[in-house]
Amino acid sequence: VLVSLEEIIGDNKENPDSKLLDSENFNEIMEYAKEELTDFELQVFELRISDFGYKEIADILDKELKSIDNALQRIKNKLKNFND
Repeated sequence: VLVSLEEIIGDNKENPDSKLLDSENFNEIMEYAKEELTDFELQVFELRISDFGYKEIADILDKELKSIDNALQRIKNKLKNFND
């Protein structure tokens, strides 16, 4: 199952089914993320794929909302080649 990064970390709370991944694809994405992301970005990524919203992630990590948004943009850029 190929899943776009936007489906994984996009802000699509209205459609939680779009984030369902088979375990094999999920494990591949996580391994790739662990190699490519900083510790902070990985924390943000893990919270986002656990279905936390931007504000919730900011609150959990005690960061500004803009820091979370910036991290998610960096994550998208770093992981955009995952399926290549």
